[in-house]
Amino acid sequence: MRVLKGIGKLLRGIVSGDILSTFKIGHYLPQIACVVGAITLYIVLGIFIDATLSKVEKNKIRIEELKIELALKTKSYAAQRKLENIEKALKDGGIDIHLPDKPATRIQD
Repeated sequence: MRVLKGIGKLLRGIVSGDILSTFKIGHYLPQIACVVGAITLYIVLGIFIDATLSKVEKNKIRIEELKIELALKTKSYAAQRKLENIEKALKDGGIDIHLPDKPATRIQD
């Protein structure tokens, strides 16, 4: 029964604000507020830093994909330019050879 009375008194003290004067917490209230603020700031900054690092990792992956795509397009462009140069050289040499417009048809025997 004493325990319940003690818990009741403690709860009434917390609700009414007397707990601050009982434990003399009022003297340390500015320090407690600063510590709570610093901890909150630390947590929020950690969340923002984690989100930024996540974006950086996604961007690194995207950059690698774009590098591969660029290499493929560069190769395709170089092959096209080489083919155009060969056709131009043949045309300048008087030979009229060019790529077919339609696909080849097979004649059956």
